[in-house]
Amino acid sequence: MANLFKLALFCCSLLFSAEADRGWSRSTELWCKEQIKKMDLQCDIPRFRKTARRQERIDAVSDQRKEQTKILFIRSIPGWLKSKLLDRLATSPVEDLRIPVRRLDCFPEPGSSEQDCVDRGCCWSPAERLGDYPVPYCFYSGIYEQTGYQMGTLKYTNLTFMQVDATREEPSFLPNDVLTIRTEISYETETRLRLKIYDPNNERYEVPQKFVQRPVDGQYSYSGTPKYMVSVSEGEGYQITIQRRNGPAIMKSTPVNFIFADQQDFMYNMTVGRKLGIWARDQPLSTYCNEYGAHPMYVLIEEDGQSHGVVLMNSNAMDVTLQPGNLVTWRTIGGILDFYVLVGPTPNDVVKQYFDLIGRPYLPPYWVVNRTRAIGFPQEVQWNDIDYMEYHMDFTYSQDNYSALPEMVADLHANNQRYIMILDPGIYNGMFNAPLMDGNKLGIWINKSDGVTPLEGIVWPGTVYYPDFTNHKIDDYWAAQLKSYHDQIPFDGVWIDMNEPSNFVDGSTSGCSSDSIDKPPYTPHICDQLVTKTICLGAKQEAGLHYNVHSLYGHTKGISTNHGLKSLFGAKRPVIISRSTFMSSGRYVGSLDR
Repeated sequence: MANLFKLALFCCSLLFSAEADRGWSRSTELWCKEQIKKMDLQCDIPRFRKTARRQERIDAVSDQRKEQTKILFIRSIPGWLKSKLLDRLATSPVEDLRIPVRRLDCFPEPGSSEQDCVDRGCCWSPAERLGDYPVPYCFYSGIYEQTGYQMGTLKYTNLTFMQVDATREEPSFLPNDVLTIRTEISYETETRLRLKIYDPNNERYEVPQKFVQRPVDGQYSYSGTPKYMVSVSEGEGYQITIQRRNGPAIMKSTPVNFIFADQQDFMYNMTVGRKLGIWARDQPLSTYCNEYGAHPMYVLIEEDGQSHGVVLMNSNAMDVTLQPGNLVTWRTIGGILDFYVLVGPTPNDVVKQYFDLIGRPYLPPYWVVNRTRAIGFPQEVQWNDIDYMEYHMDFTYSQDNYSALPEMVADLHANNQRYIMILDPGIYNGMFNAPLMDGNKLGIWINKSDGVTPLEGIVWPGTVYYPDFTNHKIDDYWAAQLKSYHDQIPFDGVWIDMNEPSNFVDGSTSGCSSDSIDKPPYTPHICDQLVTKTICLGAKQEAGLHYNVHSLYGHTKGISTNHGLKSLFGAKRPVIISRSTFMSSGRYVGSLDR
């Protein structure tokens, strides 16, 4: 049954790609359709009619293959030919993905219909929910294994670093496919493996090494016996399997449809249903919304009690679908797929391996850590929200409501207590103030898509500009503002807030562009739109488009604040609490959890 299933799929791919040449016979068409009908695969027929038209347009299939296809289908298929086709397909298994628990969503956007689904070449079949998991009506079929990326030959640089290219001749249903992708496999440590998937012919955004320090390509090369093994399906549909040495698989890509296209990369791998959006947002803790931080990493406890972790080093907007059937789908709208697999085997081991990768959390000063009870102090620290500011402007204090703030802080210090105040990123531009004038002089603002005009948003004080915390001048600017204010109010630490960055208007006071950056073809499963409560995605920062670095904003502000306080306090350890964080933020700040 399985062999006939594969034969039917293969025949249909040949049949409908040959359709453009009109070189097939009616009896062959009827035979293939009958095989499809037996397997309940009628939903795949439109896919190959569409593929035939695309192939004709882009001339993806060579003239020689077209001629072979034409000859093949000028006659009905005899038994000897069936046997040859089965031999050809014997090493390319196709799983039956019609079973609800194993369906992979082919139409993750809202508003799908049967016609839309069929137009994509996918299968449509309504199904009931499986517990909390909404089974997709539109889903990929096994046919995609024959039309997606096909792996080439694995090439070894050495025993711990290898790469393999994969190509697709037929485009997916998405625009701007990357037709050749490269996968690098690095054995970095005994318990950490890196899997990097990218376009070898065109540079794409990657999380900057400057802001998230981690091993660079080839820096680590483990020459011992790692606790994992890797297998690659050379010459077949895209599949990489990572397993424990002499143990079960812990991550396995699914070849049914792995797509790598401009502004959409997504990958299915084995690892459980809901869909989670990852995109920094001004959003208090919620069950269903993307929130303040972005940490694309999970830890899984396996059936035998062992644990492993997977990290995706990517700062673009994404969603992750967890579904029954032991499946996880990663879908991001930019960057590359840069995975780190941590093999544990205990949860504590995974966390230690994660810290080895991204850096260990910084150690705060002793006075932060529960001295109150031990020494009997009724209060250790006084915190201030934005009510202390003059018109909610950073680096000011109200002369009306907080005129005694300098004396209050002095009194706290006299009693061995500390003072921490809040700082938001937006700098008020509606009246003269030193932070605004200094920022104008240095040119450190996030700009509109023109790359010249500062982007204007609205937060607590009114209209504001946003410092670009990836700018090479930003540390000097931010440190100068901290020192100037510390000379007035000798604070002991900083609470950085609103750093997703937050915005009370969507995009900017003048709106955003309508191109594919500010309105990408796919919006991950987040609350509202990507631009909701933040700035335009097409805004320009020194590190690149805000589209790519948005979820790094709080992280980079934390780095600059850390550097500024270290220059201010010298050998003393700084205290910084940040609302928005990214992977490795713990090296510089503590995380606000509320």
